[in-house]
Amino acid sequence: MAEINIGKTENDQIPIPSSGHSERLNDMESALRKFFNRLDNPNMSFNSEDAFDELLRYISIYDRVLYSTISNIIYKHYDSNEKTADPAGTLLSNLDALVRYTEDSSKIADKKKALTGRLTEQNVDDTRKAVLKIWDHVTLASQQYTMLKQSDAEYNSKFQKSISKYKEDIFKEMSAQMITMIGIFTALAFLIFGSISSLDGVFENIKMPIFKAMNIGLIWGICVLNMIFVFLYCIGKMTKLNFKSNQSTQANIFQRYPVVWWTNLILVGLLVVTAWGYFIQQSTIWCKIVELVNCSPWLFFIIGSVIILILIIVCVISLYKKTKFKESDE
Repeated sequence: MAEINIGKTENDQIPIPSSGHSERLNDMESALRKFFNRLDNPNMSFNSEDAFDELLRYISIYDRVLYSTISNIIYKHYDSNEKTADPAGTLLSNLDALVRYTEDSSKIADKKKALTGRLTEQNVDDTRKAVLKIWDHVTLASQQYTMLKQSDAEYNSKFQKSISKYKEDIFKEMSAQMITMIGIFTALAFLIFGSISSLDGVFENIKMPIFKAMNIGLIWGICVLNMIFVFLYCIGKMTKLNFKSNQSTQANIFQRYPVVWWTNLILVGLLVVTAWGYFIQQSTIWCKIVELVNCSPWLFFIIGSVIILILIIVCVISLYKKTKFKESDE
């Protein structure tokens, strides 16, 4: 039985420090990789006793193995030898032989008798346990790599299989949305341009009184405005698209669509003024008003302007109160 020396041999390489690791960790990784290099030797030249002695020296110095380093060694075997049936086969078979060696009580007893220097029987027992732990971790790392590793083709196949049903749903949804958008813009174009073309007939008769023409134009504007609003409102309900200015559930209809109401106010206000002007123009009151205005034109102008201004201010304030949304209402 050869004596065991815990000192470094001639073949030991000086570990190269890696960034982020202490010198001791670098030494541990280097020594552990050297042990696994021995396990990678062909089965015929592998010596279980020499491998056990090297691991014994390692355990006596560093106490424990680095499982992360073992995993990296195994993964590197599979990455560099993917075409091989069993890239880590030699290592695993030699490790099995080392496990069988540690299970031979007579050989372990002889090993304890041949101890020299700082080596103790506890180191031998710890080494036996380390062999089993290494075997367990190597087997686990091999299974993990085999189960979890997949090639690009396998990954692409799984991805295509998983995404296929979602692709169909997305395509159907996009097609439905595209058809809806085309229908919306087509209907809106017919509505707007059809209304504009219908307005052309209103102004063909140049002999029509100005107030009458303005009344018809304003009525047309109010109708088109509200038709577009109703159209967009129905489209919003069907497509679940929201074009409200205020999204709060506490807001009333004036606060949700203020632009529509402000535009209606302006058009209706102009319609009232032009309708009143047309009425006066077509009645005998017009002559009386003309006579009265000629008597005191400035007084009539001031009174009329004040009345119109008051009506406009009252309507604006009223609509402003309707459309304003206070934060306390939320």
